[in-house]
Amino acid sequence: ILICYKYYYLNIEAKIVMQPIYVKKTSSHRYGFGAEFNSVIAFLHLYELGTYAGMEVDFQKSGNSYDPTVGDNSWLYYFEPLKVGSSEKAKIVEMDWDVNVALPFYCETREENYRIIQKYIKIKKPILDKVDQFVSQRFGSSFVIGVFHRGTDKWQEATTLKYDEIRDKVRRVLE
Repeated sequence: ILICYKYYYLNIEAKIVMQPIYVKKTSSHRYGFGAEFNSVIAFLHLYELGTYAGMEVDFQKSGNSYDPTVGDNSWLYYFEPLKVGSSEKAKIVEMDWDVNVALPFYCETREENYRIIQKYIKIKKPILDKVDQFVSQRFGSSFVIGVFHRGTDKWQEATTLKYDEIRDKVRRVLE
């Protein structure tokens, strides 16, 4: 909590002493799309706190999801354009994912992050249609539980569990 407070405090103080900053959120090849998505939420939190005058998401021909045959901004492959606030009279700064900026995101509640997502981030209709079609064709009216098994890139931070262990645990919980 102290670390969270420290970063919030520093970001709020930065707003007071500097000219307004408008963030142009970019991407890099260092992080996956999930981390990039999380950093967008972090920037939106900071925007709502008044740290930034505004922000927009433009992954500019970069990131792990970039495909030149689909388009220049991989954010737009899945989501509607995201631009909030104003760049008028503000210094425009391109920012990649940064732990100092994203750290406050990890201190927020799931409910707060859900609120941010619902307010600002809109999934494109063709993507929603594909999901609806997939669910309808494969699951119909069945009760479905999704389990996200992250076992590739976080092996140093968490104990690795075998798929069988997870499957068995889910079955026990459902009984």
